[in-house]
Amino acid sequence: MHRENAKLFAITPQIPKHNQQLIEKLHLNFEILHDAENLFAEQLDLVHGFDDDLKQLYLGFGADLAAFNGDAGWRLPIPTRIVVGSDHHVKSIQYDADYKVRPEPDETLQQVRNIQS
Repeated sequence: MHRENAKLFAITPQIPKHNQQLIEKLHLNFEILHDAENLFAEQLDLVHGFDDDLKQLYLGFGADLAAFNGDAGWRLPIPTRIVVGSDHHVKSIQYDADYKVRPEPDETLQQVRNIQS
């Protein structure tokens, strides 16, 4: 995103220690910010919870959200892309309640280019 003169960062409820491990493992070149207890995502109404069956399924795979997020609430943010202009106004937002539908990186780049032209 350096060519586009833009900043990219991710926001997650995962505690910083896990974020740093992810940055190092995947050689990411952007920041991952910690949204403690999903407070930011909650303000945007972009949080979903887990029923007991889904919680047990996650635990069966070794995915203990309470441990990774430092929050017993078992909630996750809905994957969302927000593009904010240099005027600090939101230029576009994309999300889908289906967590498997994620904003595509090429679409993000196009959104950034659109606000710069």
